[in-house]
Amino acid sequence: MIFSQPTITVKVGEEGQEYHVHEPLLVHYSGYFRGALGSGIFKEAADRVVTLTDVKPLAFEAFMAFIYTKSISRTKDPDWHTVFSGVFPRLGEHCKLIDEDTVTDAIDIRCIVYGLACSYVFADRFLVPELSQTLKDLTHKELSTNFTVWYETIIYAFQTLPENDPYLELLVDGHCAEWQPSCDDWEDRAVIDALPSGFLYRAMKRMFELHKDPVAPAIRPLSHYVKRASSEEAKDEEEADSGAKDQKVALLG
Repeated sequence: MIFSQPTITVKVGEEGQEYHVHEPLLVHYSGYFRGALGSGIFKEAADRVVTLTDVKPLAFEAFMAFIYTKSISRTKDPDWHTVFSGVFPRLGEHCKLIDEDTVTDAIDIRCIVYGLACSYVFADRFLVPELSQTLKDLTHKELSTNFTVWYETIIYAFQTLPENDPYLELLVDGHCAEWQPSCDDWEDRAVIDALPSGFLYRAMKRMFELHKDPVAPAIRPLSHYVKRASSEEAKDEEEADSGAKDQKVALLG
């Protein structure tokens, strides 16, 4: 039984919020924890304490929900508005501009996507592929409900994920699907100015593609968002293939 197995204390975030997680689950689902806890050479294995100062508790809680229940709840416990009030401090003044139901739906979906993105970054970093796929599926579903992506979400994802990660492309497509100038009324000027150049270039390119084919859906089928080799990885693979071919020719000659 899992619950009779030993636990590991994981301290998350700057305040070191503690979580007690059963070791077999950590080792089974996460390549990172499998390496850190499966070898005696790592300090974590001896102390049975793992400290993750730069991880968001929200993301770790999504990870825990997944490894214990194989699902990620979309409930408001904790309440999304409370969790993200520090991230989006200007929401209050703009809530008066639109009817309450529309504002609530927009805030909920955008905050949910932010939470999903933070959790996806965690899954990518700590090598939890099954969770990564689940989060990508959920994000695709949420972005298909016709709401734009918060710039805080875009900035965080582009700062933390590899450039070839398909999740970035999904966020760009989600942005291009519904963006219009009035969307920026919900954003702080400083946040707009901080948008990564990589995102801006991709967004312009995607907008051009949609302009050329206005009937094409901005958000493509989920099967489109698969990981592709980066330019450096593709170059390495090409050089490796070339070297293998040269070696084969030399052996045959």
